[in-house]
Amino acid sequence: MRSTFIFTLIILSSIISFSQPPVLIPYRVGNLWGFCDTAGIVKIKPEYQNARKDPYTGLLIVTKKNKKHIIDFNGKVTIKSFDTCGIYGVFKTWANPVSDDVFVWVKDDNGKFGLKTTTGKQIIPMIYDDLYYNYRNIKESLYARKGDSIYLVPVNSKGKKTYYTTLGKGESFKRPISSDNYDAPPEPDQILSITSDENNDQAEAELNKVLEQIKANYRLDSVVAIPDLYYDLTCYTYKNGKVGLWNDKFVITPAYDSIGDINLHGAVIIAKKDNKVGIISTNGTVKIPFKYDNIHAYNHNIFITGKAGKKGFIVFRENRVLEFPPSLPDIERFSELSFNDSGFVLFRATEKGRLIGFIGENGIKYFRD
Repeated sequence: MRSTFIFTLIILSSIISFSQPPVLIPYRVGNLWGFCDTAGIVKIKPEYQNARKDPYTGLLIVTKKNKKHIIDFNGKVTIKSFDTCGIYGVFKTWANPVSDDVFVWVKDDNGKFGLKTTTGKQIIPMIYDDLYYNYRNIKESLYARKGDSIYLVPVNSKGKKTYYTTLGKGESFKRPISSDNYDAPPEPDQILSITSDENNDQAEAELNKVLEQIKANYRLDSVVAIPDLYYDLTCYTYKNGKVGLWNDKFVITPAYDSIGDINLHGAVIIAKKDNKVGIISTNGTVKIPFKYDNIHAYNHNIFITGKAGKKGFIVFRENRVLEFPPSLPDIERFSELSFNDSGFVLFRATEKGRLIGFIGENGIKYFRD
């Protein structure tokens, strides 16, 4: 019975592991790129001029000897030597983008377009000057231009292309595949809130009355409502040249030189004290000590830090703080990967516009000189 149970666990774990796509991150060694996992272990040898992972499909797109290729998770080339490409199709599973169910339009070195599956199977030959599709029938057919002639070409390769129309003088082929391939939603109507001067004066008088009451209750020098946080009536409070915060849910005693970003959703506040910047919570506790030259919030749990001309980052997770010290010329949030049923933030490091490499929220550098 015990051996049967263990065997069942092995089978289940195998199914789970195969159903989840591997998390691969571009990895640089010297001037060459490959891919590694989140632990920094190289999975695809760095041998490419550049390498990227398509954020929507997981396809790996690399360049070697100035030619672009698509490779699978093992490094095997599935589509080789093209100028540019794009994804076309409906995905049955995100875990296996390299399949015959996902289509890739490809433009070759001669400027001709065609369609292939991600395994490399040819669907539409590379003979057209433009391709066009819309998402209503992406699994059925697309339009193709060859010279001035437009054809309707079936995707399933069983049917034959049919003549559609001829472009007249001065006409252009609308929405080619290399441009935006969707019908942009209409601009929302602008809704204007119109109030009379009398109502505005009354609202301002009521606000000033509230501010004067707060000032008296806490014996403050002054109180200023924050325009962007009117909806929650959050105010700067001042006393003896120091600044704090007041809100009907919390009070931060005036003890800071200045207060920067305020995120009520994440209950975090960036503040400066003794000419150094840190992060406090809305209950007044210090979350990050005052040791940085500057801190910029990406959102309520991701922050870029600066010190002595270098950049680092901070990521708040449920019960821990992930802190990478300022040590690189420039850092910015790049993307958030799905990993172990949770998010994994990937940062992009650059120097004077040149990509150095990527860093995980775990502090691992995915590059080596």
